Amino acid sequence: MPTSGDLRTRLHATLIEAKQLHLADAVEHCDVAESANEVVFTTSKVFQMFLKDPVLEATVKRVTGRPVRVTVKIGEVNAAPAPSVATKPRASASLEGETAERALAHPEVKRFQELFPDAQVRTVRDLKES
Repeated sequence: MPTSGDLRTRLHATLIEAKQLHLADAVEHCDVAESANEVVFTTSKVFQMFLKDPVLEATVKRVTGRPVRVTVKIGEVNAAPAPSVATKPRASASLEGETAERALAHPEVKRFQELFPDAQVRTVRDLKES
C-alpha cells in the first residue's frame, strides 16, 4: 500500500493494486477532502455510481488508518487526474489505426458516447492480437 502522496493518489494506487479499476478511475476523477473524521469525494454524476461501492469505504479506512465517514457529493471537479500508476505497456494501445476506427464506428460505442458525452475512449485493443 502506497504511503506517499496525497490521499487521492494513495487511494488510486491502492485500488489499482486491488484490481478495482472502475473504482480507481472514479477516484482519479474526484476532488477528495479529508478532515479528522470524514473524507468527502466531490465528483460528477458519471462516477457517482462507482463511488457508492462498499469497497471504497473499506479502502479509505485502510489507507487512512482510522475509521472515517465517507461522503459522496455531486459537483464541479477541479482536480487534475492523479498520476497514473505504472502499468504494463501495450503495443496496440493507441487510438490510431484501422482497429480504432472500427471500434469508434461501432453502433454500441456510438450509443455509449451519446449517453455519456463527457466519456473518453482512451485505448483500443485488437483482441485478435491478444
